Formats: sequence, structure tokens, C-alpha cells
Amino acid sequence: ERQFVAELRALHSTYAQPAAERQLLPAVDHGTVFFNVTAMADAHDQFAAALEAAVGGDGEVGAAISQHLLPARALHESYCLNLSQMTIVLARAMATAPFATFVQQASSAPTARQRPLQQLLLRPLARLFSYPSVLVQLRELDERHADAPVLGAAVDALHQIATLGAKCRTEAAATQRVIELAMSTRAVTATASAALQSLPREGRVLLRSANVMLAVDAAAAASGTVRGGGMATARRPA
Repeated sequence: ERQFVAELRALHSTYAQPAAERQLLPAVDHGTVFFNVTAMADAHDQFAAALEAAVGGDGEVGAAISQHLLPARALHESYCLNLSQMTIVLARAMATAPFATFVQQASSAPTARQRPLQQLLLRPLARLFSYPSVLVQLRELDERHADAPVLGAAVDALHQIATLGAKCRTEAAATQRVIELAMSTRAVTATASAALQSLPREGRVLLRSANVMLAVDAAAAASGTVRGGGMATARRPA
């Protein structure tokens, strides 16, 4: 838990705060990329302190969970729901030279803890997935312990949020694939356009004519017809 808090603090001090100070992103985009980072760090810092007190004999694990971890569910839930939008905004930001350069330089800073920005941004999700299994193992140590009912309720509650997180992660991954495809298509289109402009006029006319014929063939194939003798004819059954 202390490691998780340290990573959230590193995300804030290495990336979020300097980016805000340099105004590298519009305020709305900055809030989307670094969503709930400070609030989550504060909440889990209190949870870690309560766990340390319980280990030292000044508290109970069950109380630490019910008073600190379970209330943090709302932060994790809103983080999960923001994941796809964060993916979109981050991709747009990384396409700008100032922000991309900043991220590259910041990733080598000691405070980054050898974690790139994208990896640190996903740490809350990874931590959320780990809680149910950890709490199950803790409960199984002594199922007659006074904290067992609290642990059971916490497992159920956190499992629900983890299920939501898994769904949001899948949606964010699909969003990322669409973004990568769009960027790849844009790059290919730009390259093809540049190559087309370098051709003589006759070559450009021939290439455009070929593209038109390919489009006609694709449309014909979709409608069940084939071109023949310069005109479309019905496709015969095999």
C-alpha cells in the first residue's frame, strides 16, 4: 500500500504538477489525464497509515478497511469511468511536441521511479484488481476473527468495482486501437499524397483512374455483380 501511495505521489510530482505549472495542457485536458491523482494519493495514504497502526497494535485491520479503503471506492469508480476519455485526451496531448518532449524528459527523472507516464496512470487500475484477492487471503487466515465479516463485505464491494474496471479497461484498449489505426491511416495517406504529387500529370491521372476502377469493383462485389465488357453484369451462381 505504501508503494502504491509513492507511485501516486510520483505521478503528481513528476508529471501532473510540472505540466500544470508550464500550462502544457488546457485545464480541462489536464484534469482528464491526471484525474483524481491527488485525492487518491491522500485517501490511500490515510489507509496505509491505518494499516501501519493496526500492525503496531494501535488499531484493527477491519476498521482501517471500513473507514478508509471502502470510502475510496468512489474515487476508483470515477477513475474507471474516465479511462476511455483519458486515453483520447492523452493521445491528443502526446501528438503535440511540447507535451511529448516534457513526458520523455520527465520519465528519466529520479522521482518517476523508472515508470513512464502511461504506466503510472494505470497503476490505480492494477491496484484495484489486487484488493479482492488480497482480502480473501487475509480472511482465510482466520475466518472466525472479528474482522472476517468486514473483510467479506469489502471483498464483495471491491469485486464490483474491479468488474467495472475490467470493462472500462477493455473499452479504453479498444479506443487506443482506434486511435492508433487512425494515426497509421493518416500517415499512410500523407505519404501516398506526397508520392502522388511527385508523379507527372499523366501518371496522376492514370493512378486516379485505377483507384476509381478499384472502387467500382469493391462496390460491385458488395452488391453481387461483376464488371464485364465495360459494364456491370449479374454475378452467376457458382
